[in-house]
Amino acid sequence: MNMDMTAVATGIISSFATLVLGIVATRYDFRAKQREAKIEEKKSEPDSVHKTNDEWERLYKTQKEANDDLKTDYANVKKELDLLKKQVDSLTDKIGKLNTGFTEKEKGYLMQIELLQDENDNLREANQILQEQLAEVKGGV
Repeated sequence: MNMDMTAVATGIISSFATLVLGIVATRYDFRAKQREAKIEEKKSEPDSVHKTNDEWERLYKTQKEANDDLKTDYANVKKELDLLKKQVDSLTDKIGKLNTGFTEKEKGYLMQIELLQDENDNLREANQILQEQLAEVKGGV
């Protein structure tokens, strides 16, 4: 029985030692991998910074080109708008002059109509008088 206990104790101790050595080896290996990863990260950091910088620079140039295009388009649209405003103002002036001319012509036509109506009334009165005189001459003959 003593021998059995010794064999069991030796088995337990060797299993425990294997477990501890496995944990230590894994932990050491993990730390070595962490160090390697940090070293690799530090090595790639300048590349990453350059890549990020290049990407920002590319984005800046793209946005600047878009902004420049928009500024050019805005300037062109503004010129066209100013030109259209001038044309509208010119046409508005022409319409105003035409309306003024039409109004003056209308007043002139209305005055002529009034004069012609007065003349027509005078001619009717004269015609009436002549008809009455004619009736007197015919009746008195």
